Amino acid sequence: MPTILIIDDNDAVRTALDVLLSLQGHRVIAASTPADGLRAVAGGVDLVIQDMNFRKEATSGEEGIALFHALRMQQPSLAIILLTAWTSLETAVELVKAGAAGQTPSGASPSFGSARAARTGDPSLARQRA
Repeated sequence: MPTILIIDDNDAVRTALDVLLSLQGHRVIAASTPADGLRAVAGGVDLVIQDMNFRKEATSGEEGIALFHALRMQQPSLAIILLTAWTSLETAVELVKAGAAGQTPSGASPSFGSARAARTGDPSLARQRA
């Protein structure tokens, strides 16, 4: 079964995604910091769902951008879905062009492709559009 890594500082988000994905039969690993997430990726994962801000006062997405690029350096073909309530559209577009599988605002429904990727365990489906 595919392994999905959730990197988010919000306990409620990690728990909700863990429950949702585990009910679909996926193995879920959760990390609350970028450093913990990078260590977890080294153990091998199929898909990453990552937040863009890791401090309550942060809204720029800089931490998430740095994490995204660090993940890309470790595993260039890793499917990564960005999750945020704050980062600008320009930043999201820039990271999708750099290889992110998708960007979903916090509290919104994931894209068709992201949902199919999570449901089927095929990270390549995260790149598809409805």
